[in-house]
Amino acid sequence: MIETFDEAYRRNLHERATAARENLRRCVRPIFATTDGIRPYPVGTCMLMDIDSRRYVVTAAHVLDETSVGALFVIGTSGTEPLQIRGKVVMTAQPPGGRHCDRIDLGFWQVSDDAVPWLGDVRFLTEGDCSRNRVSATGRQYMAMGYPYSRNKRKIDNGRATITPTIRTYTAETVELPALATEMNVSGDNHFFLRFEKTSFYSDGEKANTFAPYGMSGGPLVDLGSLISVDSYDRPYRAARVAGILLECRKKHGAIVALKIERAIHAIRLARNI
Repeated sequence: MIETFDEAYRRNLHERATAARENLRRCVRPIFATTDGIRPYPVGTCMLMDIDSRRYVVTAAHVLDETSVGALFVIGTSGTEPLQIRGKVVMTAQPPGGRHCDRIDLGFWQVSDDAVPWLGDVRFLTEGDCSRNRVSATGRQYMAMGYPYSRNKRKIDNGRATITPTIRTYTAETVELPALATEMNVSGDNHFFLRFEKTSFYSDGEKANTFAPYGMSGGPLVDLGSLISVDSYDRPYRAARVAGILLECRKKHGAIVALKIERAIHAIRLARNI
């Protein structure tokens, strides 16, 4: 079978993205909230992480801000009950201008040993699952992964008291956006800007409308590796690594902003010792 370069590119990207999604989906869970204890609604995504033998729910701080108006729950795997986030929750402080001005926007909650079984057949990411982001991002493909509102708000059956979350992924290259970096007042060294467009392509090349990414905050940005050289398609591909944590979508700039994962891990280590 003879493939064109574009066909081989799309096939390889699809295979890498599919493998990464299956490998990481037990580590990436949705967060729902409720203000009345009866009607839950989706608010974001989280990563389950093991850092120095301590297990955490890690997400964007603006997702955890919802604790001020209601109860938050992590949805485990099938057959489990939602696990309520309660007790000590650590978040970056809100700047004077509000959470929208928070350039780190990181929060976490340590999961007790007794509470871990509530989540079911999950897996906690370790530093071995994370990229050190020491190579150039040029030519590399990245995948955003999470539970968008638009795909999950109808996955709640209040009558049966069930939630069937739907995970979604989006792949693109990261780009340098000086105007966005200036607007955010950041250097760009600690963040990724993932190009986000209104249309995307399936592996067979067919075009489709891209879903709105809102609700994916707190999910992973995954490094799928370089696809510049055709030779790389024939070499064994190592498992994808988590490169960042998704924070927000900036429609004006056509980009999803992610905090680099090593920056998040460093912040968690500092915060837990304060």
